[in-house]
Amino acid sequence: MATTVMMAIVANTVVLAIYHGGISKENEDNLNIADKVLTVIFNVELLIKIIGLDFAGYAKVPMNL
Repeated sequence: MATTVMMAIVANTVVLAIYHGGISKENEDNLNIADKVLTVIFNVELLIKIIGLDFAGYAKVPMNL
C-alpha cells in the first residue's frame, strides 16, 4: 500500500507541475480528472488508516498530521 500511495504522490506532483496557463481545454479537463482521481485515492487511504488504527492511533504518527 505504501508503494501505491507514494506513486500517487509522484503522479499528483506531475499533474500539478504540468498545469499552466494557456493549456488547451482538453488537457485542462484531463488534468482535472486526474486530480479528482488522485484525491479519491488519498481520501481512501486516509479512511483505511483511520479505520485500521482508530483516530488516536492515526494521530500518534506525526507524518499523518
